[in-house]
Amino acid sequence: MNNKNYDIAKIEKALYDALRLSGVLHNSQIFMGTRPKVDIPSDKDAFIVVSVPSDVIDMNAFGRFIARIDIYARDKNNLKNVTRLSELHDKVFDLLPIITNKYSFDLMGELGDSDSLGYHVTLINLYAIAKITN
Repeated sequence: MNNKNYDIAKIEKALYDALRLSGVLHNSQIFMGTRPKVDIPSDKDAFIVVSVPSDVIDMNAFGRFIARIDIYARDKNNLKNVTRLSELHDKVFDLLPIITNKYSFDLMGELGDSDSLGYHVTLINLYAIAKITN
């Protein structure tokens, strides 16, 4: 089925808008798709990346897929910044489920990781549904 709501860019934008409008971040940034390749300014201690790391499976009445919210927090003294990660984690969890007129997102599970650029990340996977277009 051809459904314009299955467009990955539109899905990421919907999740991005929901987080942006919620005010979950004050002194940070939200990005769509992938982690920015540029260095994040030192005054930004955290940022979020929203993505759809799966294809959209057409279930005839709706589309099913996995979306993800990655919460990055800059390490403190070369250690995981647990306080900042937990603060943002709880703010995101308070938003769930996120329901728009075209999509719904709810908790699937989460993982933790780190990168070589001085950040730890909490990866929140979401069950997601795209509604049929009219």
